[in-house]
Amino acid sequence: MVRLDDFCTFSAGGKTRVNKSHYVDEGYPAFSAAGQDGFVENWEYDRPAVVVASIGTCGKAYLATGKWTSLANTYIVFPDTEICHPDYLLHVLDDESSWFVSGSVQPFIKPADIKARKVPLPSFDRQLRIAGILNRAAGIERLHCGAGDRARKFAPALFARMFGDPVENPMGWETRTLDEIADLSAGDPAPQDPGAFAPDGPPFVRMQDVGRGHVSPELAESTDRLNPAWLRENRLRVFPQGSLLIPKSGASVNLNHRAMLAVDAHVVSHLAIAAPHRSVVDPVYLFWWSVHYDPRAHAQVTTLPSLKLSVLRQAEVPLPPLDLQRRFAAIAKDAARMSSRAKAAAGAASALTAALAARLLEQTP
Repeated sequence: MVRLDDFCTFSAGGKTRVNKSHYVDEGYPAFSAAGQDGFVENWEYDRPAVVVASIGTCGKAYLATGKWTSLANTYIVFPDTEICHPDYLLHVLDDESSWFVSGSVQPFIKPADIKARKVPLPSFDRQLRIAGILNRAAGIERLHCGAGDRARKFAPALFARMFGDPVENPMGWETRTLDEIADLSAGDPAPQDPGAFAPDGPPFVRMQDVGRGHVSPELAESTDRLNPAWLRENRLRVFPQGSLLIPKSGASVNLNHRAMLAVDAHVVSHLAIAAPHRSVVDPVYLFWWSVHYDPRAHAQVTTLPSLKLSVLRQAEVPLPPLDLQRRFAAIAKDAARMSSRAKAAAGAASALTAALAARLLEQTP
């Protein structure tokens, strides 16, 4: 095991005081603590290095090559490329659990701890072999992630293509208020009685479950479940599968967080629930309409700390022919399944990469 400062030089990131406000459409890659997430007009370095996130996502590492620039909250490790290949060093350092992190409120990695970090340093040929294997594994992971991203973007793009912007309604579809096409209500208070819960009742969907898109059966399986008898005794409701969930308070009001129940469930009071009338509107179509719906436009304010049901009730929903809505819904469901499979494959590929890295580095003399 060899200390990094035995074969590397270092620099704190962000010395040029460039930040994300300086990003341009085209230019030199810029590395923040989140990785290469933008471009800038001028470059800072013209040699390969491993950029380590030293604040925030502590220990996440990224490879920078060619001409590039660093932002604050990073620490840069320049290997002696005659001794250590940058690709190999990236795989060694890109393990958040392997770093010593200081601080509690704002975690960070001390520069001294980066310099003193010990890593295995096999022969250059063996470094190349290890990096080659791990690069291929990471490439497979990226392919699956890319497939998932494309599948996730497909449904909103198809919605725009088939129906146009639902706010502007350029195709002139008939419109009706949300109150006319769905049963709209607020959820019930969160249960405080320990006797409310049972292993075989309907799932209990909380505010934090929204923002993940469709509330899937898998997610519902992991939530608390409520006692059906307790629900009946307290005259509380179980909302039907396909109901649309919209946050009524907090930051999510302004972030267009929406979800659609994939199973019958009980819902907390901070959510508005719209159970669609399926004879006039398809639940999946209504979900994607809601993604475009911005309640601030109706309330005539730029921020909205809470969303009143009275505002939601008057929201105008364009209504294309039901068979067209259902055709879109079928395709969107297929895209969601593809995205879910791609996500699972990406997770498996990530686990494989991590296992390969651990095995190869463990065996490195």
